[in-house]
Amino acid sequence: MLDSLQQLRNTLQDRARANANLNDVLRKKHKSARDEAAIARRTERLAVREASLAEARASIEHELNRARQAEAELRGRLGEAQLAQANGEPSRPGAGTEDQLLSNEIKGAEARVRILEAAHAAETTDEFDALLRRNAGVLADEPKPFRHGAAGFVDWPGMSVPERLM
Repeated sequence: MLDSLQQLRNTLQDRARANANLNDVLRKKHKSARDEAAIARRTERLAVREASLAEARASIEHELNRARQAEAELRGRLGEAQLAQANGEPSRPGAGTEDQLLSNEIKGAEARVRILEAAHAAETTDEFDALLRRNAGVLADEPKPFRHGAAGFVDWPGMSVPERLM
């Protein structure tokens, strides 16, 4: 989830930068042919940024659908457990603890859905950063984003360089 959120934030930031660059050229009172070419280039760059923003939002939407499915599945499992208990079936050992764990997982899933919905609706980097600040506690529990090429020599203790390269 954090990978998708980071991608959306970076894309929002790139779009804002491209929009600012275009506005800088558009503010000039006297536009030369060079300025007109710059406007065309920067408009094209802005269109590319908008397309990449649409891709990032699609990624967030996919994550949102997965989070909603996970939430529905957890609610179904909790409902089945409560229905079995209401029907007088013999209580399993640890059923209360399991129900409490499911309730906690549902709260976490609801928070993820809420964050993803707000992230999908964010139009500026400032809105997005405010969202992250408000939900820092929930996001701290998420797995960290994967960094390609982040493995270092300490990841293979005792191995020589040729052994690590093989």
